[in-house]
Amino acid sequence: MGWLIFTLLSAFFNSLMDFFTKLSSNKIHDGAGATLVCFFAAIPTLIYSLASKFGGQEINTSKEGILFSALAGLTVGTATIFAFKMFATGVNLSMAVPVLRISMIIIACLIGVIFLKETISWKLVIGLLFSFLGLYLIVNAKA
Repeated sequence: MGWLIFTLLSAFFNSLMDFFTKLSSNKIHDGAGATLVCFFAAIPTLIYSLASKFGGQEINTSKEGILFSALAGLTVGTATIFAFKMFATGVNLSMAVPVLRISMIIIACLIGVIFLKETISWKLVIGLLFSFLGLYLIVNAKA
């Protein structure tokens, strides 16, 4: 379970990103805000890459690695634009982010099963059913 600490750290920083995106929505154009998010996102990743390189780690690349990383960047930029638009509607952070993340879980599971041929277990199916139930409950919650 060595991956769990990285997952929790990623969740923490993604939550902060959502929080700051919510605070900046309606205070900056969606495209300009998304551009700044993606621009400043390059700073810690560049520092990490340089520290790895100067620390003696080999920085390997391949055509596929570059292609899929570029596609990931394009999708992050596009997702960021839609996140700004989502928050600009005035939706509560406490509703929008769970709906966003649960939807991401469902979509990622489907992509993994359909395109990566990952196995389907009963636990996965039950987890997805609970995810759908959670999504329904959150969307229909009365404040």
